[in-house]
Amino acid sequence: MKTRILLPLAALAAGSAVAADSADTLVVTATRIAQTTDQTLVPVSVLTRDQIERSPATTLPELLGQLPGVDFSVSGGHGKTASLFLRGTNSNHTLVLIDGVRVGSATLGSFPFEQIPLAQIERIELVRGPRSSLYGAEAIGGVIQIFTRKGGQGTHASARIGAGSHGTRDLQTGASWGDETTQASVNLGYFDTDGVDALDGVNPDDDGYSNSSLGLNLRQQLGRTTYADMSLLRAESENHYDSQAAPADDYSDNLQQTLGLRVTSELSDQLSLNGGINEHRDESENFDAFPSTIKTQRRGADLKGDYYLNDDHLLSLGVDFYRDEVSKTGGNYDRTERDNRALFAQWQGQYGKLNLLAGVRHDDNEAYGHHSTGNLNLGYRVAPDHRLLASVGTGFKAPTFNQLYWPGFGNPNLKPEESTSYELGYEGRAKQTTYALRAFHTQVDNLISSQPDNQQARIRGLEVELTGEFAGWQAAANATLLDAIDRDDGSRLKNRAERSLKVELGRRYSEIDWLLTLLAQGDRDTSSGTLAGYGLLNLKARYAIDAHWGLEAKVNNLTGKDYTTNADFLGRSYSGLDRSYLLSLVYQR
Repeated sequence: MKTRILLPLAALAAGSAVAADSADTLVVTATRIAQTTDQTLVPVSVLTRDQIERSPATTLPELLGQLPGVDFSVSGGHGKTASLFLRGTNSNHTLVLIDGVRVGSATLGSFPFEQIPLAQIERIELVRGPRSSLYGAEAIGGVIQIFTRKGGQGTHASARIGAGSHGTRDLQTGASWGDETTQASVNLGYFDTDGVDALDGVNPDDDGYSNSSLGLNLRQQLGRTTYADMSLLRAESENHYDSQAAPADDYSDNLQQTLGLRVTSELSDQLSLNGGINEHRDESENFDAFPSTIKTQRRGADLKGDYYLNDDHLLSLGVDFYRDEVSKTGGNYDRTERDNRALFAQWQGQYGKLNLLAGVRHDDNEAYGHHSTGNLNLGYRVAPDHRLLASVGTGFKAPTFNQLYWPGFGNPNLKPEESTSYELGYEGRAKQTTYALRAFHTQVDNLISSQPDNQQARIRGLEVELTGEFAGWQAAANATLLDAIDRDDGSRLKNRAERSLKVELGRRYSEIDWLLTLLAQGDRDTSSGTLAGYGLLNLKARYAIDAHWGLEAKVNNLTGKDYTTNADFLGRSYSGLDRSYLLSLVYQR
């Protein structure tokens, strides 16, 4: 019954064609249930471990930056603050999950992508468009879920040792083992680099970065259809940066840690339950002209039931709870904790060639009150391999602790930012080529800013995706055209490019596997002026010595392009990475 409920399209791929996902690739983030990529009515991109291994990317922002609708603004080299703008929305308008755990800073409202090492990631799902009806606050631009590396049946081991330019060192090792009832894995990673000078004209020295990480996962079968999953991800980093206040060797110690326990059970052919408890910690200790320590802790619990009314209709009901707690040195916040309770419902149905998805959620937060959101998605199959898509959805962004309670500056009367989004799309497949065209419109009201009156934003965009395989060559391309403005004065929203093009071209020979990527970005406005557009070429090649050993080489910014994606309020540019390389010896068994 469960395999027939939604749209039975033929193969429509999601993610990059260089390692294209087949139509039976499962995704869970779009609807909080497992669906194949051809069933979901929501735009989803999937990155598998194989794609991560093939990519020239060294960091998570570099990897995500190749996906449709994604734009990053980075304040220097490795480990420096990376702000994500998904479909032109603000950097704190994208919800991030790690193994189902809601993560991010309750004080800043955003997530430090630069602190999560690729060594710990098994898979990434990127959902574009509002999902507040399922997840609540932050999911205006979309949702990114990171799945850490897990075990399977049998015994497996892996190791990597690498070295490269700017004094870069990369060490990874992992092992997994399991049988039909128990699977476990452990992964360790260490990355260190001397870096580059982060900010032009301020303390001209290299600003280094190091990251140590640990990942643990355990799955245990408790009954015929009942499973318990435990996951832990811990990443500690030290980041050196150039402070605008005083030219000195400033640095910060940072911690990201997620811990989750989840139980899933199929009680019958019609009913399944899924619930868990979790914790996320975000901590930062800064050693600069204004030393401080800020800590965020979020504890949560959730329970969801999925009831299959018949072969064509599914009803999901759930409850969410999380509590945020914060603390800082040098005078605490006026308020240090808040609870959020939520109820949500989602219905999915099929009527011949027409599929529908409808959802609604109500959040009750003791800091800013009640908020309701909803969405409606439709898909119409015009041919076995072609469909039309349409959607409308609302979202909201909760005020952060800094905005509400920062001593002397917070405003406890702030209300959430609110959004309404519309989208039209067409997806199709012809032989070994898949393509998609999507137009979207988002209006965000009550944007919290430093201005006396809150901003109103209007974002319009067009996404195009094309993937295919031609005579042994795998290719993928996507382009985004963006018109994001402040409705109050007509100015462009800051730090996001109006035009972007991403291309991947790869081929596997008998012993050699290589991938070339292009990232081309148009100009962007900052608070101190306009930054020029740029293009970056990156290359990854792997030579298989035998079935277990391999040599890898990454060369990023092949042409040595001088570029920047961010500047400070005085107009000084944050440095992008120059031409850099990383050579690695890899073992897998």
